[in-house]
Amino acid sequence: MSVHQLLIEDLILLDFEGETKPQVIEYLIDRLVEKKKLPHREQILHVIMEREELGSTGIGNGVALPHGRIDSIDDVFIVFGRTQNPIEFDALDGRPVTLIFLIVSPTQHNESYLRALSTISRLLKQERFRNTLLSAIRPGQIVEAFREEAAACLS
Repeated sequence: MSVHQLLIEDLILLDFEGETKPQVIEYLIDRLVEKKKLPHREQILHVIMEREELGSTGIGNGVALPHGRIDSIDDVFIVFGRTQNPIEFDALDGRPVTLIFLIVSPTQHNESYLRALSTISRLLKQERFRNTLLSAIRPGQIVEAFREEAAACLS
């Protein structure tokens, strides 16, 4: 499954307020748990924060990709959040983060997980694409941006 198929409007949060990395990660996890009715909030939070301790998932250019894998889910989930104000995320370039993609995957879906991480990080290296995400007014515009990029890659 491609990123534009995994990214749904219910899991896109635009211009929310957050002050710290843990607060933002918890906010995105809470949205995932609420909308997908997952009973694994603490387990997901533990896995994501444990991964952050290994090294920040702030990849630079105002982008972070917190991610983790757990046994107790069956699907790959992506939650996208755009913060109202940039937050410190210990990013590789030292700059604060505004665009955050939280990716949670079942342990057994390694290929889908790696494909999602790879596709998102590749697209977010493009300034034009980041600007599209920064200027979107509605969640549907985020989904459409990914759909258009997927179509462009196939043509």
